[in-house]
Amino acid sequence: MEDTGLDIELVLKRSYEETVNALGHGDIDIALLGPLTYLEAHAKFGATCILRSITDKNESFYRSVIIARKGSDVKKPADLKDKKFAFASLKSTSGNLIPRYLLAEAGIHLRELRSYKNFDYHDSVVKWVLKGEYDAGAVRETVAEKYLPLGLRIVASSSAIPTGPVVVGPRTPYVVVEKLRRSLLNMNKSKKGRAVLKKADREIQGGFIKATDSDYAGVRRMINDVPKTCGAGCHPKIKL
Repeated sequence: MEDTGLDIELVLKRSYEETVNALGHGDIDIALLGPLTYLEAHAKFGATCILRSITDKNESFYRSVIIARKGSDVKKPADLKDKKFAFASLKSTSGNLIPRYLLAEAGIHLRELRSYKNFDYHDSVVKWVLKGEYDAGAVRETVAEKYLPLGLRIVASSSAIPTGPVVVGPRTPYVVVEKLRRSLLNMNKSKKGRAVLKKADREIQGGFIKATDSDYAGVRRMINDVPKTCGAGCHPKIKL
């Protein structure tokens, strides 16, 4: 991003919540968030999405999947009654929000699970499912695909979820926002930019496209609807 003329420092935060608060308070200017955390940052601080990523498949969406071990008697979400279920982080769209919605659609209330637990990382969910400690779990589709050769099976997939947005905080100067927007939009148009993207997560390897808040209207509806159906507060404690 040398073309911006800006001095850019990479800041790594320990959690989704830390990142949202840092963005809102002006400690960082720009962040790549998941849909759920973006909507929370938007509601709490007025953060704005300017772009969203394109995957290595040249798609601007991804999916949440429910996984189980090969040979398991869990063939569909409705089979999860009285089973142990592993979710990813509470603030994860694909590892927590969407799968709770999928369970609710299948008529499974969280109290009907034998037990459930949230893990910080999607890979941790896969590990515990493969070890047999949990009957099933929920992760991003790209994570599940990595482990299919090790005996993992996809039980159910969500509908398309818009990829995570590039978000700027309310205190980020307009001139900085525009420089960053142009640079990221053009990243996949140069050999050097494509080389950088190739080393990144699969969900941003295709570069970036323009985004607006309306892209996440469907996710916002799910967040506001899930409390009525799943019986647990995975959603933010604010109306989005």
